[in-house]
Amino acid sequence: MPKDEIKKKHNMKKLSILIFIVLYSLSAMAQQGKSFVHVDFKTIKEEVNSHPEDIATLIESVAKLDTTLSVEKIAMAYFCSSYSQNYLKASNMERALYDLRNKKDYENLLLKSNEVLRMNPLNCTALSTAMYACIALKKADNEKDYYTKRLSNILYAISRTGDGSKEYPFYVTSVPDEYLLMQYWFNLWEYKQQSLFKNCDKIDLKKTSELYSNKEIYFEITRVLEIENAMFSK
Repeated sequence: MPKDEIKKKHNMKKLSILIFIVLYSLSAMAQQGKSFVHVDFKTIKEEVNSHPEDIATLIESVAKLDTTLSVEKIAMAYFCSSYSQNYLKASNMERALYDLRNKKDYENLLLKSNEVLRMNPLNCTALSTAMYACIALKKADNEKDYYTKRLSNILYAISRTGDGSKEYPFYVTSVPDEYLLMQYWFNLWEYKQQSLFKNCDKIDLKKTSELYSNKEIYFEITRVLEIENAMFSK
């Protein structure tokens, strides 16, 4: 593996340490067996259309780290955000974030990440690149923690939608969120291949971790496919 790739992977793993700090503080909540957050996209869409102001307030509350919110409410905000007007615009800027990160232009990376977050406060890619920039720029802990906790709350909510099995896949709204959950929540960094299984992305793992021991991980991608179809139909 080239030295630059090794260094990049090392820096990415440094971010996971920040996530793990929050993860262990949530470990008691995480041990809840098969008590999963129910995801029904038909109901979610109806809620967005019927109560747009309430949903906007909920999304803002999640972004502001409202500690009174349940994991179900955080999950609701995450899935509802995929129906927002600016969701696609924010998602289309993710490639620019990765480009800035690869160029090590960390000042602009932080600025651009925040620009994306103004459009979609729950964009996981932007939260992760903002954390990356904060580490590279040696920002104060409270600034790093702000992005870390926001992302951690969302990843925790996603992790409660299933267990990654064929029977109980994790629900996501984008493919990048699959990898963020694997890397920053379950410490999974090496994969064999990704394939489509019914309405799921199936990822075969090269290595498991102390946080995820199965050789395969499944993600329910109904909403991902809907969004992609909407993009291509324009």
